Amino acid sequence: MRLPPEEGLAYLSRNRDDFISDVHSICKYSTTKPTALLFTCNAGNRLCIDAYGRIQYCLALRHPDTVVDSRSHSISYYLNEFLPELRKIRATNPEFLRRCARCMLRGLCEQCPAKSWIEHGVLDQPVEYCCEIAHAQARWLGILKEDEYGWEVRDWPERVRRLEEKTAGS
Repeated sequence: MRLPPEEGLAYLSRNRDDFISDVHSICKYSTTKPTALLFTCNAGNRLCIDAYGRIQYCLALRHPDTVVDSRSHSISYYLNEFLPELRKIRATNPEFLRRCARCMLRGLCEQCPAKSWIEHGVLDQPVEYCCEIAHAQARWLGILKEDEYGWEVRDWPERVRRLEEKTAGS
């Protein structure tokens, strides 16, 4: 029940200027140097506790190695000991390391350990649908050419800078 990336993009870009501005903000905020770290989002900056008392990095992530039972561990333990260690987890999946860890589109991409866990049962397997959406957006914005992928781009800081200039001039 997923929209094809092109249909989602048509919906998101119906107000072109707002979409470009939003994407620019997202890219500027979250486009970083390549990294194999799995937890690069801000989800862990807020505490999530599910109905069963499990403290989670985010409500979508239920991998057993990423949750703490609040009945046996304190919130202080989670915040001060568990969470810092969780944020150090690095990908080991060769496909993730080849693509996601090197991709300039991380700011546009919805790829995350939770989605990987839900779809593949592991934290570091690329989710193709997320990749397709990010690439469709990047091509529409002119960040990528039709025949290239975000993990192939070496001059990504320059491309993000050009997008910033383009957006500032809009």
